[in-house]
Amino acid sequence: MQRRPLLVTLPLAAMGLAGVQPVLATPGWQAARARAQAMRDLAVRQGDQAYGAVVADASGQVVAEAPSRVVALSDPDAHAERQAILAAQRALGRRDLGGLVLVGSSRACAQCQQAAMRVGLSHLVWSDGEAVSPLVAAAERGDAAELARALDDGAPLDTQDLRQRTALLAAVQHGHDAAARVLIRRGADINRQDDRQDSPFLLAGARGRTAMLAEMLLPPTGSDQRPDYARLNRYGGTALIPACHYGHTETVRLLLRASRIDVNHYNRLRWTALLEAIELGDGGAAHTEIVRLLLAHGANPNLSDGQGTLPLALARRKGQTAIAGLIVAAGGRESVAGRV
Repeated sequence: MQRRPLLVTLPLAAMGLAGVQPVLATPGWQAARARAQAMRDLAVRQGDQAYGAVVADASGQVVAEAPSRVVALSDPDAHAERQAILAAQRALGRRDLGGLVLVGSSRACAQCQQAAMRVGLSHLVWSDGEAVSPLVAAAERGDAAELARALDDGAPLDTQDLRQRTALLAAVQHGHDAAARVLIRRGADINRQDDRQDSPFLLAGARGRTAMLAEMLLPPTGSDQRPDYARLNRYGGTALIPACHYGHTETVRLLLRASRIDVNHYNRLRWTALLEAIELGDGGAAHTEIVRLLLAHGANPNLSDGQGTLPLALARRKGQTAIAGLIVAAGGRESVAGRV
């Protein structure tokens, strides 16, 4: 029987100077790779096996380093990679090394790759290739069966890549419902944000991933403890606001029915969900239904935007007649009291 790879392997040489992630071509990464070679040279000087490794962060800053200590410790498992992993765990005071990279002087053996996977390392890098976490890679492909196998093999559920994306966030980005369901039902963190402040819950709203949101919000996996409504996207918005913007009617319906999102929340642009549905919507059937849903669930028709424009005035200015009628029926005014 053919053994499946412990990590997904990619050639560096085929991808340019330093590999799949552009960050690996930066001076910081050149320095990290040089330190791994320095650890190899140290191992040789100490009479040990000719291997060295470092653990580095996403910028290439070295967190920990180690030479091989197989001979020094009379331990066949004291490979440089595993020694560097242990050193990084001690330095950071945690077991999970998600978002970090293991850089070796040569290709890691199968056991070291397994050890890297079990502590959630994002990448392994060596002189002519790299290996990525099977969990995030499987989520990007939508391979639910491989996701389950990786989790059963010990991959941490919320393993993060160099962009701080978890496997669940990758599944949301690519629209893989089955993969997302596996992760959510195993307890994946729906609130963990990446370097763009996207979380699985927030992005599922923006992308209209209604089935995924139902898994997050409704039994058997939904609970009162999640989502974290204090987490906002990079615009200071909730999952609801971009769902209204993009006309995701069923997503809006679910969020209004099953979540506790503040329907009148202002984002940093001084838009509520209602204002965004009008300002960025097309006034068609989907956005008209979204406005109806918002008003039915307590959206205030008299909250103005940052320029003092009320929803009714905005709808009329954009020629959204049906939406304007809904706002009038809900008590919406065209101007702030005392102003024309």
